[in-house]
Amino acid sequence: MSELRERINNDVKLAMKSGESEKVNALRLLTSAVKQVEVDTGKEPSDDEIVTLLRKELKKRQDSHKQFQDAGRTDLATKEEMEINIIQGYLPAQLSAEQVESKVQEILSAQNISEKKDFGKAMGMVMKELGSSADGNVVKEAVNKILK
Repeated sequence: MSELRERINNDVKLAMKSGESEKVNALRLLTSAVKQVEVDTGKEPSDDEIVTLLRKELKKRQDSHKQFQDAGRTDLATKEEMEINIIQGYLPAQLSAEQVESKVQEILSAQNISEKKDFGKAMGMVMKELGSSADGNVVKEAVNKILK
């Protein structure tokens, strides 16, 4: 069993013992999403695959949080915010916007990419290089800012 999956399972047990029902529910959603990937692929997901899955789940929660806030449903927005915080606890640390911009500048300079028409190529290279250490939207903004 992957280290991250084991950590999530242990946290479910701890949350159950301490009576944190909301945390248990949020973690069970994560464990079921991991289990679904396992069923779909026929193999146990690696930590990298679980991180990718957690990012997707995080994005879903962020979108829902925004929609609930816009609709004035603070009760549901609060629930989504709690789930966001739980998921973020399992994700690797993200680079700041300044760090991302610096890395993007470095990568694009090394490849002599400076025109807007090469945006797709630039995004591919940068995301491959930075991987899960940077949010795609932050990278997109940095690439747009740097390309002329």
